Amino acid sequence: LAPGARPGAAPLPPQTLDLDAVLKPFERWPLGDLQARAQRLDLSAFHPAAPITAITGQAQARTRASDQPAEVDLALDNAAPGLWNEGRLPMRRLALDLRARPDDPQTLELRTLSAELGTARQGAGRIDGRGRWSREGWALEATVAALQPDRLDARAPAMRLDGPLELAGSAPGAATARISVRGDLAGSVRDRGADRPTRLRAQAHWQRDGGADRIELASAEARASGAHATLSGRAVRSAANAPWQIKREATLADFDPTLWWRGPEYS
Repeated sequence: LAPGARPGAAPLPPQTLDLDAVLKPFERWPLGDLQARAQRLDLSAFHPAAPITAITGQAQARTRASDQPAEVDLALDNAAPGLWNEGRLPMRRLALDLRARPDDPQTLELRTLSAELGTARQGAGRIDGRGRWSREGWALEATVAALQPDRLDARAPAMRLDGPLELAGSAPGAATARISVRGDLAGSVRDRGADRPTRLRAQAHWQRDGGADRIELASAEARASGAHATLSGRAVRSAANAPWQIKREATLADFDPTLWWRGPEYS
């Protein structure tokens, strides 16, 4: 088998990755434009746990001086999108617009992010956002539009969701690592042939300090018509090989878990 090929799978198509650079050896800033192009790139060829893809696209970087922002544009198309539970990546297109100064590579501005989700046959919504990466940490503010989880993974619920999603974290290498997530999504869920209004809200934090982990679920709420579930709590452990200590509070009212996670087929 070729590297990354899976038993019984069709042979991988030809893949290419090209890089072009403009050099200006007699100027104060010798590096000009950079351009990278990929043709039918299959991520599963690099790691067996990665999804099967056929990514074609290009990235272009324009630089003028070490102390002036470099502009980086990335546009990718996946010709083989599919469900995650089938070993594929449910993303059709991805576009990024970045800014960063060559003399300060630890500060990066994500001006725009646009991801079109779905399979080859069905769209599954889109995510648009912006963010920043610096010595102090990173942050991403995104908006989810017409997200349909069951078209990303067949085990997920048949929903259609819209709303904001915020993520933030500490810089890599920080003495104390932190990640926080906040979301408030509303839409509809398919329940016994009918679309019912639903809302999902959550706020959670993770922290690692000296090998000790702490996960705090400040609040999580799921509603569909008259049914709802609320959950809060925390989980801590003193080391990676230590047992988790969990404390939680939950409230359920007419809650059907299969409405929110269908699980494998026939389960």
